[in-house]
Amino acid sequence: MNDAIAIRIYKEGTAESTTNRVDATPSQQQEAATQEGKANKADGIRNSAVTAALISAAKQAAMQGVNKYAELSGNYNVTDNLSLVLEGATMVAMMFAGPVGWISAGSMMANKIVNYAVEITKEKREINYLKDGLGMVQTYGNRGDY
Repeated sequence: MNDAIAIRIYKEGTAESTTNRVDATPSQQQEAATQEGKANKADGIRNSAVTAALISAAKQAAMQGVNKYAELSGNYNVTDNLSLVLEGATMVAMMFAGPVGWISAGSMMANKIVNYAVEITKEKREINYLKDGLGMVQTYGNRGDY
């Protein structure tokens, strides 16, 4: 007998049986391996997307809890620190989620960087405005006409 039978059982409970002939050409064997590799890659991306979505949902639920705690206690310093820890933990968890998690963590980090740059620019503008007003008071005795 030159025939070999392979049976694959998947998570969903479906079974796939294939008959692989020993005398099959290498190109046929390579094509079968390529199709199997594509299926595994698609499953990996799908699992990564599901994991990233679950992590994001858990983060949102935890953030809502932190915000409610802030409203009840009025202690916004502690809640700011909790939010930072939660953001860091989310990014680390996303890194372990696979390719979709890497993209999500990268976009979260880019968003944080842009928001930080905008905040710094706004603060610098406010400081310069206050410095200009103080200079006007020292020079002219008033803030001048703005």
